[in-house]
Amino acid sequence: MEEKRYAEAIPPLRRSAELSQKPAQAYYKMATAERNLHQMDAAQRDMKVFLTLSKNPDPGPYPLQNFFEQVGHRGELSAAQRKEADVGELEAEAKLHPDSPRSLYQLAEAYLKVNRVGDAKQAILQLDQISGGDFRTLLGEGVLLARFRLYQEAIQHFEAAIAANPSSDEAYYNLAYARFQTGEYAKALESLKQVSAESQKDGAFLALAGDIYGRMGRTPEAIQNLRTAYLASPGNDQYCFSLALAELRSGNPEAARETLQRGLTRVPDSGILYWGMGITSVLQNDPNQAEASLRKAVDLSPSREGILMTLGIFYYEAGQIENAKQVLQRYREVFPEGSMNVDKMRATLDAAAIEKKSSNKLAGLSADARREFYELAANLAVESR
Repeated sequence: MEEKRYAEAIPPLRRSAELSQKPAQAYYKMATAERNLHQMDAAQRDMKVFLTLSKNPDPGPYPLQNFFEQVGHRGELSAAQRKEADVGELEAEAKLHPDSPRSLYQLAEAYLKVNRVGDAKQAILQLDQISGGDFRTLLGEGVLLARFRLYQEAIQHFEAAIAANPSSDEAYYNLAYARFQTGEYAKALESLKQVSAESQKDGAFLALAGDIYGRMGRTPEAIQNLRTAYLASPGNDQYCFSLALAELRSGNPEAARETLQRGLTRVPDSGILYWGMGITSVLQNDPNQAEASLRKAVDLSPSREGILMTLGIFYYEAGQIENAKQVLQRYREVFPEGSMNVDKMRATLDAAAIEKKSSNKLAGLSADARREFYELAANLAVESR
């Protein structure tokens, strides 16, 4: 900047903005450099980000006098009560600083954690108004909404972020992901192809492309993309898991098992790889191995809803209704605000218990039951990706 080499200044400034906990100054300098290069659209975009960030008040010193009292009180609260207490504190903060983007973002996130979706949307609307539609805020809001599975609202924010910054690979990638989650596979692929050629070499791009191709029935392309991503990052268990699912979809459970075994040699404590091994064992009609793998997957990844539900579906398809009910009860306890309709599933299990007697001995699943199990498990894998 000092030497007026503005084009050379922009890349390190952009990297600084990504890494710094206080990126406002970097965005201001970028806008200055872009203005000197007559890149007026980019300068206006980054100046908007600077103006939004500058509205956040600097945090003051931590009030230590009541710290231990507060910690002791919080320790007596349940998880749900702590979330509600957080909401109350953030509401007070937002009232104190009504024009603070950070306060409104944190408040929206807290509302979503307690399922107050309407209040969260209102906080995001206020954030949109005070941020002036800068792309960084729009992108962050979209990611937040997608994290809580509000994909249609997330898509709107990602599209607005792209309108504000058409060169943002991150916005296109996130838009593709949200469209993938809503089942708009052709649109998801179209969005993903807008990513720059350099970013298309990234493992995350290849993995998402592979997942999209897989859901579109373009299995060879899915396997090719996922294998490339996995070979580039053999320690990434998510890539390995997705590749195995694509191989299962192609009707090749032997290849899927080999892929998962290679993955487990690198990541022996991966819950999702044991999840994949359980799904593979079901399709190979090995119920005992399927049960053992799925139970180990649950133990290794107790916070993943999809794995626990896959175990429940397995027991249901295998006719072990009582075991399925136990899994459902555990799901209710572990995920009190989970995405599954527990009452409806309980009614289905009660009806199944009347129709057929539950067996204590595991038996293989019929071909139709194995296909149904795979589709349900694959859908759960998509939702928890």
